[in-house]
Amino acid sequence: MDSRGDRGGGVWAARLAKVAASDSGSAVAICYPVTMSQPVKLSDSLVLDARLAGETVARSIAGQVEYCARLGRSVELLLEGRQEFALCRGATARPLSACRESVDSPEGRQRVADLIESRPYPHYQPHPDRPGLLERIDTDGSRTVGRFVKRQFRPIAAKNERR
Repeated sequence: MDSRGDRGGGVWAARLAKVAASDSGSAVAICYPVTMSQPVKLSDSLVLDARLAGETVARSIAGQVEYCARLGRSVELLLEGRQEFALCRGATARPLSACRESVDSPEGRQRVADLIESRPYPHYQPHPDRPGLLERIDTDGSRTVGRFVKRQFRPIAAKNERR
């Protein structure tokens, strides 16, 4: 192993073979390792999004940016030309940092309510008067009080009303 941590010149040998195979290759390129980092300018919002996303999976900012770049390259190979064009043209997605700030706000709660309403029935919501219980709302609007037991909704018998 040499001082650069390269065993037998694997990266260097690959780079040398690539340069030797190309007609326009420059001998100067051989002296630079393939894994050399390059400074890149990134927007503040992209760096913030990378930091927030990277924290959840214990990645550094650079690691998260590299992960997203690799993921983007992989997805790009699966897209057809017009899908890629539509994604580039309609790049109106909100940054993760902006979404995260709006979660616990009236706007965020309304987005969640709209999403739930757009899903197929039945819908479930917490019972307004009985903590620990849920209301199942069916397509016809009927409501059933109950709870989940082993992933199955179990209705609870209604309490007898005292006269």
